[in-house]
Amino acid sequence: IYGCANQAGEDNRNVARMAALLAGLPVEVPGMTMILKAQELWVAAKRGDRAAVARLDAEIGTTLATDAPFVDAFVAAIVGDRKRMYAALARGVAAHDPWLPMTLTVFEFDPYRAEPEFVAFARAFAL
Repeated sequence: IYGCANQAGEDNRNVARMAALLAGLPVEVPGMTMILKAQELWVAAKRGDRAAVARLDAEIGTTLATDAPFVDAFVAAIVGDRKRMYAALARGVAAHDPWLPMTLTVFEFDPYRAEPEFVAFARAFAL
């Protein structure tokens, strides 16, 4: 389940997680809220539309790199850019990004979880 982030000043930032819980789904079912362009990129990646992935990644890359380490790592994982993914995760650890625990449940990170760099990241963030 995924959804768009709601506006500042509202009570809950993780709309998708709350929707899943309020719908009665078990707490083990992940819910992820992210910016709309990242959602579009995720859908394009799942469709295998490499041109759309490249376009969307270019459009949102700078914003993600500075404002949203987890989402930047998520996008990098989708496009297979390990160097960028690990750099984003390191920024997230340094900034104590509250979204980083999602790396343990979002399946786009599955191919990387056994890598020594990912294991080190999880330890650094105490996951």
